[in-house]
Amino acid sequence: MKKRFLCKIGWHKYKQDKELHIKDIHPGFDSEWKCPTRKCIFCGYEERWLPGYGGSEIGCWLKKG
Repeated sequence: MKKRFLCKIGWHKYKQDKELHIKDIHPGFDSEWKCPTRKCIFCGYEERWLPGYGGSEIGCWLKKG
């Protein structure tokens, strides 16, 4: 029950399909880049990585769907 409460307030325990790498910050247009994804092992909440193109942001996790 405690783990479900933590998911409800946004504290998930994720399992990623691959670790983030420097290429995930700016993958480029000619490379065969696979978008990293992660899923909460308790509630199933899924997110995908959105790389940052320029500016000061390196990227962020967004809800998958």
